[in-house]
Amino acid sequence: MNVLIVLIYCCVVGYCADEELVEDDGPKFNSTSSTFNVVENSTISIPCYLENMENTTTIWFRNGRKIADSRNSFQETPTNIRASKNHTLTVTNIQRSDSGEYSCHVVVRNRNRSSKQHHLVNVMFPSTVYPEPNTGGLDVELMQPFSLTCDVTGNPRPAIKWYFKNRELLTKNEYLSVFNVSKATKEHSGEYHCVADNSVGKPAMANFHIRILYYPEITVPRDWVHSAKGERTELVCNVSATPRAKVDWYHDHQPVNFSSKISTRIFGEKHVLTIKDMKYSDFGNYSCQATNFLGRNIKTIQVSGLANPAIFKADPRIRTETSYTLIWEVDSYSPIIQYNLRFRKQQRGDTDGHWIQLIIPTQNSFTSVIHSESYRLSGLEPATVYEAVISSKNEFGWSEPSKSFLFATVGTNVEEVPQELDFSPDTTTLSTTTIQVLDTKSDEEYQENSPFVGNASKLKVPLVIILLTSIIILH
Repeated sequence: MNVLIVLIYCCVVGYCADEELVEDDGPKFNSTSSTFNVVENSTISIPCYLENMENTTTIWFRNGRKIADSRNSFQETPTNIRASKNHTLTVTNIQRSDSGEYSCHVVVRNRNRSSKQHHLVNVMFPSTVYPEPNTGGLDVELMQPFSLTCDVTGNPRPAIKWYFKNRELLTKNEYLSVFNVSKATKEHSGEYHCVADNSVGKPAMANFHIRILYYPEITVPRDWVHSAKGERTELVCNVSATPRAKVDWYHDHQPVNFSSKISTRIFGEKHVLTIKDMKYSDFGNYSCQATNFLGRNIKTIQVSGLANPAIFKADPRIRTETSYTLIWEVDSYSPIIQYNLRFRKQQRGDTDGHWIQLIIPTQNSFTSVIHSESYRLSGLEPATVYEAVISSKNEFGWSEPSKSFLFATVGTNVEEVPQELDFSPDTTTLSTTTIQVLDTKSDEEYQENSPFVGNASKLKVPLVIILLTSIIILH
């Protein structure tokens, strides 16, 4: 019975729902086709105004699907859509699914004729962004590639900016959603974030934490440490690794046995091994070994009682045309027994010059860790540049030689002479005259026996005796 009533009603008004509408010079619109940009959750009224609204009905379509019909009370209409008597369509609490083309079809009763007007509704909504990987955390091995992805939504399309440690990363594409790194370095570790913004609501942000993994790297401030019996000694290894490395200490290839005498402390990346009350058995080679799942590294530190290499002190005021006073300092916990001083004339390109070697004793007066000494060389040539190196001997043996020191007699511009150079006696064959300086004769006897008149600062009356002239390889 209900179906019969509907069919009768359709025939009375002159149009049935399934009947095709024919457009002709029908009703004229006062409203114009428009595009509506509206923010999500707001309300919009879409007009469909006519010059003459008598004997007309209105049917509304969204994206080609009927959503409202003023003639049919049985038409299922979305809950947030209402068609008014003035043919206006109102959409409340509008959602992004409500976007699309809206068209009103105005039907003239009994004529089966209609007119259409189309509107475009663009629902704008704020940016959202989700990180990939979704945890935001990523571990990457050194020199391997990695990518960060921001899954971005929003209308209008959001612009994307990338930041690393709160500094913007410049990109050529303002919509770049994937950030690629071809080779990871340690500098790539840290916090990244992408920000999506389309000026609708607040910008959205996704955070990433990147950890670059690498095997342990070790640096040692000093790979040779001077000490003495009874002293306190500290050895330092700086260890950098991700993930954090396990650090083990060894003494002459054997694991260190920690006790109240030998202990270790950690200050961030700094690992300190402390040895109290040094004994002779505590000298030798110490190794710090750092290990993580990516690999292992090791560095060795030598603990020695030998004196540190001497350091020459330049003072051009203590020179004459034929003499020069050499001054040096040595760091040694143990008393210095004697010095081995070598000097020669310096010539450009000269690698086979004749060296004079002086063995200089000391008075063995031990008052300080820093030993300051001087020695005056006489009988030198005027306006000449000389080269000197010196080694020190204590109870543990001879130290490494000092850096080569250049000095000049009066007549040469000493400011143009480099003061210290690296000395590598193990790679050069040298002609050497060895002279022993003794503390037994008068200065007059010394002058009669040696062409180089000189004295040491702590010697009472020195004597020079020529002992040996030969071709040797210095060690």
